[in-house]
Order: sequence, then structure tokens, then C-alpha cells
Amino acid sequence: SLAAARELYPEHLTTAHTLEGLAAMHSRAGKFEGALPEAQEALAIKLKLLGENDPETGMAYASVALIHRMAGRTDRALPLLHKARVIFERTLGPTNPRVGSVLSQEGLALMHENKLALAEQDLVRAVDLLSKAGARNVELGVAEHNLGMLRMRQKKYAEADVLFTKALSLEEQYFVRPGSEMVSTLEFLSEVREKERRFEDAARLKDRASTIST
Repeated sequence: SLAAARELYPEHLTTAHTLEGLAAMHSRAGKFEGALPEAQEALAIKLKLLGENDPETGMAYASVALIHRMAGRTDRALPLLHKARVIFERTLGPTNPRVGSVLSQEGLALMHENKLALAEQDLVRAVDLLSKAGARNVELGVAEHNLGMLRMRQKKYAEADVLFTKALSLEEQYFVRPGSEMVSTLEFLSEVREKERRFEDAARLKDRASTIST
């Protein structure tokens, strides 16, 4: 599909979307060095066709940033996430769910940079915005999961428990097949239950995560 798109529509949104799809699949498989040039090429196409002031361009910036963050390059991810958020706020409005999704990723990156106060601002705002927008879906689950990770770091285990439980409920509802996202939530929730001395629950959750992994 990409070969045909490059031949017939080298500078078309269809080609950019195909590149973004491939980049998403490769990044989920941990093939970040292959995913990055695909996402960067999609961004270049969108910038040429649409300019900076378009939600499609914001999505392309966010895609490149996500690959950097997943590869552990949070210093490179953060300015791109900020740029994506500014574009979404300007073109879609400050309460649009896309703003919340980018804030969630930005907060996670800040947490990995150990900037916990800034991370908390972004993650709390992300969960609040996505909840108010009626985004009862996987994006809200991701935001709650990320805020739960921060609460664990802050040793606020009761709050982390609530957040991971909500995230797990949304993942069970919206994922057709359990995957790495649900495994991660189950493992973190198991760890929280151990901190709360709820050892039977912790063991049950850990077993469930192990079953999905295999």
C-alpha cells in the first residue's frame, strides 16, 4: 500500500496516513528505529500540505513524540508534545479530548524526567478534561493509568488503586483482545494491592497478567 501511495500520491494525506499506520504498528512492536522515519515523513508531508495550523499536523507531531517517549528519549518527546498540544488548543479548543490525550502523554514524559509537580498538573488536567468531555473510552483509561503511576511514585496508594481500577474497567470494555496495556495495568494494580497488604488480590491480579502475557 505504501509503495503504491508513494508512486501515485507522493505528497497526499493518504500517503501520510499510511506512514502513520505503519509507524504505529512498528512502535507497538518495539521497532522504534523503523517507526521514527515513517512518522517523520508523515509529519513532513502534512507540514507541506497543511502547514502548522491544522489538527492533522498536531496529530503528526504527537505521533513522532510518542515514538521518542516510548524509546526513552523524553527530552526529544517533550517539545513535540508541547507543540502538538498548542496546535490542538488553537484549532480545536482547550477542552477538546485531543488536548487531554496529549496532556496525558506530556505528563508521563515529565514524570520520567522526574518533574513530578509539572507531571501532576498535566495528568490531573488530562483526566479531568477527558472525563468532562464524556470520553469514556481507552483514552481516558490511558490518562487514569498514567496518573495512577504518578500516585504510586508519590506513595499515594489508595488514589493509585482507584485510578488503576478505573483504567482496567475501561480496558476490559474497549479492548477486543487483552494486550500489553492491560498487562501493565494489572501488574501496577497488583503492586498497589501488595502495598495495601491485600495480598490475595495482588496474587490474583498478577496471575491474570501472566496468563495474558503467555
